[in-house]
Amino acid sequence: MAPLGISSGLMYANYNEGGPAIQESEYSINFNGTDGYVDTGDTYQSTIRGSFTISAWAKLDDISAGHSLIGIEISPTDQLHISHFASGTTLRVFFEADSNDNVLEETDAAVFDTVDVWKHIAVTITKNSGGNTGIVIYVNGSAVASTTTNALTEANHNAYTSNLNLYIGAINDDGSPTNFWSGNIDEFAIWNVALDADAVAAVYNSGVPLDLTSNSGNYDNSGDLVAYYRFNEGNGTTAIDEGGSNNATLVGGATYSNDSPA
Repeated sequence: MAPLGISSGLMYANYNEGGPAIQESEYSINFNGTDGYVDTGDTYQSTIRGSFTISAWAKLDDISAGHSLIGIEISPTDQLHISHFASGTTLRVFFEADSNDNVLEETDAAVFDTVDVWKHIAVTITKNSGGNTGIVIYVNGSAVASTTTNALTEANHNAYTSNLNLYIGAINDDGSPTNFWSGNIDEFAIWNVALDADAVAAVYNSGVPLDLTSNSGNYDNSGDLVAYYRFNEGNGTTAIDEGGSNNATLVGGATYSNDSPA
């Protein structure tokens, strides 16, 4: 194994045998559950109009109420949010475009069945030519739920429209933050493709965050990144986008934490 090096708050271990560049994250964002969120500064409208993937490491310190990992909501026509469903263990994905929706709820108790446990969450959304949009939820590298049953057509998907910035740790509800995350989020990424199952498993990397800016094994999508917030700045109110050009802003009770998945 090559020597360890430290760069921008990260520690890497590169394997000569071609293994992954392991990223030991030193920080994450802690969200207070009442007014903290991260404003990405972008609508990601063009990305959401195609196939895409959202990935993050997350943990909750409160599972008695609903909390949103990310969200945009333009009532009543266009919205995207990924949330812990109120008073349960469900992970819920809601995607609506052009007044048509596709809702997927994951009810496996292993998602958020206890507090203060890091989970890797990935959601792939696939725009299907001539068919309905498909959604797959992955938890810790494995697919746990999928759907194409609701009537979100290719034309509907193409018509998704938003003038609201995507929030991390809350829903941007017509310009107002709601449904705040309570706990930590780390390694947030968006790709402009729907990652395949092998790539998602590689990103999970057996519980150790991967450097998503470099291809490794079954992960060959570094060139498809449109946003990547490592949250390793450690202080201040800015989060650097290392996958695109939209540095994010920490707002309210969103602060850097030295808690991290690995």
